[in-house]
Amino acid sequence: MANWSDGNAVHTHLSHNIKALIQTAALTCMLCISSVHATELVGRVVDNSDARVFSGAAVQIRKNKENLREALSNSEGFFRMSDVPAGAYIIDINLSDGRTFMTRLMINPKSTTQFIELDYSRIVTPDDDEDY
Repeated sequence: MANWSDGNAVHTHLSHNIKALIQTAALTCMLCISSVHATELVGRVVDNSDARVFSGAAVQIRKNKENLREALSNSEGFFRMSDVPAGAYIIDINLSDGRTFMTRLMINPKSTTQFIELDYSRIVTPDDDEDY
């Protein structure tokens, strides 16, 4: 037990408490900062040439052939993926009718939310018999 009549004991006790408080605050800040670097990816799978959306599309993001996240688009074509680390990815889109396409994505490390529109009409090359 500390001798409170001694000024050094009080100073030492307060110093230890302040040091513990600062360490706790620093750890809390580090945890908060690390979670900021993960981004929520929100997107929509559409075909703007036909003014339609694709529900039930399987959207996967991968890096170095490893699938990292997967989501299904809802009835309005929207999907959401949480905690996507910053970096470059390939997005594979599998439509419910069996058609597939892919594109690239760069997740910005400073964004907490990032939106991407996956437009089938802009990614797929038209057939030879279609007008350009």
